[in-house]
Amino acid sequence: MMRFSNNVNMNEVQVGILTPESVTHLVQAVPCTRKEKTALPPSFTPHSYCVILGRGKVNESIGNRRLKILVDLELNNYVKAKSRREKSYVVARVMETIQDAGGAFVRCEGGIWYEVDDSEAREKISTLFRDKLSDHYKSSTSNKVEKRRQLKAARKKKFMNPEWKAVSFVNLDVSRIQAEIMNKSTSDCSSTTSI
Repeated sequence: MMRFSNNVNMNEVQVGILTPESVTHLVQAVPCTRKEKTALPPSFTPHSYCVILGRGKVNESIGNRRLKILVDLELNNYVKAKSRREKSYVVARVMETIQDAGGAFVRCEGGIWYEVDDSEAREKISTLFRDKLSDHYKSSTSNKVEKRRQLKAARKKKFMNPEWKAVSFVNLDVSRIQAEIMNKSTSDCSSTTSI
């Protein structure tokens, strides 16, 4: 759980009015407490406030949907943030909201549930912000998928282009013709020498 320093006016935080001073105090007060993943008891099952990290149908869980709603609510503050420090504060605020509600960022590896470290949780939240602002960030998932789709289409177009095939066949024909000419000239030379 994140602890704020005494110099922060909590009314500013609740209303969303941030001054450079309050952001500095808040960011300094945000420790990364969890340095490594922690194994959870074997009886653990993710509840409605847990954010599940991983691939597959994890985005359908209630905790992940709640996280997306929180990111939507904080998106305006994230866009207005001018520095990495301010953006980091917005990410920390989302993470704190999840944790204060009794939630956690968890991952299942080999049938064992782990609570991930704070840096991995922050990365998950930051990725969601970048994906929501995909037109602003080249590192967003949707931009990466679009880039891969365009490369695949370009490769397919190159190999399916009839002009490219014609050029290839022309090059093959030229090679074949050159080989025939070389064979004829070699046979002509050998026939002249035998006379």
